[in-house]
Amino acid sequence: MLPFRCVILYTNAMQQPFLPNNTSLFSSSPLDLEQRLDVLQLPEAKLLIGEHIKASPESQVANEATNQRAEYQRTVCSLNVMDYLYYGGDENYHKLTAAQSDANRLTREEFEEFHQWVASNLPGEHSANVMRYIMLIHDLGKNQTLASTVMGEDAADSVDHDEVLRRLLRSDYAAKRTELLPTFSQLSEADQMIIRDVINTELNLGQFIQAEAPAAALAGFADSAELVRSLYIMHTLFDIAGALGHVNAESSLLLTSPLYNQMAAACDVLTDSTLSTDDARYAHYLARRAQRFGLSDDAIEQLINSQAHTHTVRLACMLRYDTPEEYQQLTEALDTLPGPVQAILAQELSNDGIHQRATLPYYGPALLKGLEKHHSLSTALTHFAHVLQEAHIADKAARKAGETGIVTADLSTIAQAANQGTLDPHQAELRFHHSGEMLVSEYQDTPELAIDSLPVFDSEQLHGKRIIYLGMGGGSDGIQAAMLSKLHQQHHAVQPTAIVSVRNFAADSNKQLAHTGRQISDATVEITEETTKVGDWRFLEDIIAKDETIAPVYLLNSIEPEQIAHDLQLLIRETGADAICGIDTGGDVLYRANTAIDPTTSSPDQDYAVLAALHMVNAAAEADSTPLDVFTAIVAPGVDTPPYANDMLARSNAQRYLLQPDDTTTITQTYAAWRMDGSASEEGLYGKTPLAWIAALTGKYGLQPLALPRANATSVNNPWRTFMNIRPSTASVVMMQAERLYQAVNH
Repeated sequence: MLPFRCVILYTNAMQQPFLPNNTSLFSSSPLDLEQRLDVLQLPEAKLLIGEHIKASPESQVANEATNQRAEYQRTVCSLNVMDYLYYGGDENYHKLTAAQSDANRLTREEFEEFHQWVASNLPGEHSANVMRYIMLIHDLGKNQTLASTVMGEDAADSVDHDEVLRRLLRSDYAAKRTELLPTFSQLSEADQMIIRDVINTELNLGQFIQAEAPAAALAGFADSAELVRSLYIMHTLFDIAGALGHVNAESSLLLTSPLYNQMAAACDVLTDSTLSTDDARYAHYLARRAQRFGLSDDAIEQLINSQAHTHTVRLACMLRYDTPEEYQQLTEALDTLPGPVQAILAQELSNDGIHQRATLPYYGPALLKGLEKHHSLSTALTHFAHVLQEAHIADKAARKAGETGIVTADLSTIAQAANQGTLDPHQAELRFHHSGEMLVSEYQDTPELAIDSLPVFDSEQLHGKRIIYLGMGGGSDGIQAAMLSKLHQQHHAVQPTAIVSVRNFAADSNKQLAHTGRQISDATVEITEETTKVGDWRFLEDIIAKDETIAPVYLLNSIEPEQIAHDLQLLIRETGADAICGIDTGGDVLYRANTAIDPTTSSPDQDYAVLAALHMVNAAAEADSTPLDVFTAIVAPGVDTPPYANDMLARSNAQRYLLQPDDTTTITQTYAAWRMDGSASEEGLYGKTPLAWIAALTGKYGLQPLALPRANATSVNNPWRTFMNIRPSTASVVMMQAERLYQAVNH
């Protein structure tokens, strides 16, 4: 029994021809198409060769001359496959499968079924020649010169080559088409119409078969004409079969028995009239693939009805797996990944584009296979999660607005590097920028901060001081302020008089506290070990309040510099402090004043408000001739510093504070005791900079997934970057006079 529903459909349709004369699907043409046409002799073939060809990532090799002919060779292979399947027979079967391994070889029976389907849908050389012409031109959009000529002002740094050809075939591009596709004008209007309809079919069947595209990619395909659907499917299958033609153009390395089954599954669901929606078609296709992966009937039922296992099956498809053993290998690798990495993969690959906004990772399969080949499956999955999250962040405005549909993330550049083995996933931090309707990947240059070139801080300035430690911008800063007070107390005979955590949720009625201690002012309250939060928000100050080795803890809830300065002066008088040390974690205090920053990158507003308050406190002390040292310390610099951080450190006369040999042990053990080491993130005990500092102190450099809560990693409104490029400088602490920093950021 033939596996393709459309085989039977179009075989039967041929008994009632679509066109009159009962001789061919295609009408007669000015060009003689009644005998086999060698389309490689047509002028269009030359457009597939040269340095201006942007070849597919997986066809890129080190030899540039080979690259310039890669797309041509892929086309040659696709045409050979078409002829093998069109004419059939033992000889053509052996030609098609000559380079295939015995384990995956297309069987003779499968070949025969393929042959019958192709021959039934291409009745005669005329129709076969039109298909050959489609195969010749369908990748011409990869010619960058042609693409620029066609797209003109609409050209972007990433253009879908299919869109280039679709535009060239429009009626208003007749002049350019005559120049670029001279053979096209020699075809009959009926042939031209067939070619246009096939090329204008926007479903990328290859992306569907590999589950690279989400369900929304199927939109409109089921409504297209049956003839067009059949021919489109056929041309795509030939294209896929020839995708390794740059390696071997005479045989198909890809049209194996596994791919045959994948194609059969795709054809079945795309032509199944009982499936009335695109998400149903998509789910049933994944279910067919899941059967080969060995999933249980219950799991497959869940896949169809609730999207359970969707992301895992999609990953298996993109990795081009076909066996239960490979699928088990995948699930085991997924289980070893950190929680947020798992969450990103699960959510981003479960979004269908119909009910939720979805990313189409264009060349995602090539990226995954390249990383798996040169590194490991776990590494490939981890880096893929980084890619998907960055695409989400770049597209977050649309998601926050509740838009659905698909955004395409062009991964061709990094996929090419992955396949050549030049992509280091432990260092390749990515960002995306918008180019037309696409997101284009680019490497993020994260320079190492020049901490080692800074002069050493004279810690004698701290000796015996009574210091207020001030967390400048949120809960994590308060935690780090307490940690630094602990280190200073151990090494410099410092007397911490208070830990103050500056927050900014005065207007947020959802963030409340219960069982607080003394009310110092309208904005400042003491935090005790009994203090608890009211509502679902991240409250960390009680952690340090419960540590008996830490000075009294206060929360100062304001973003107004005057209020902050006023309350700090109250605490100075009350505690007898003769120094203040404002602590920022990560380095966003180094941003220039009044700089608008994407909150996904940094949030310097709070830090600047506190820095301005420290400026006021310093000025008041000088006016009163009151001895007061006002410092700023940056812990774990580099987490969220501006690109000009080195310049700001120099302008502020920053100095490196030398950690002692045993400080790493103290820090890691204290964080573990406070449960701020990533072990309790899902309980709300987490901070990005503490986790980054621990990673740097323990030598975990490069692009690292931090143990943030899953909900933060996948948030629609405010996704936190899970991946941080940890550098040796991130293990540092720098200190400077607060006034010098204030002047620097306001310069």
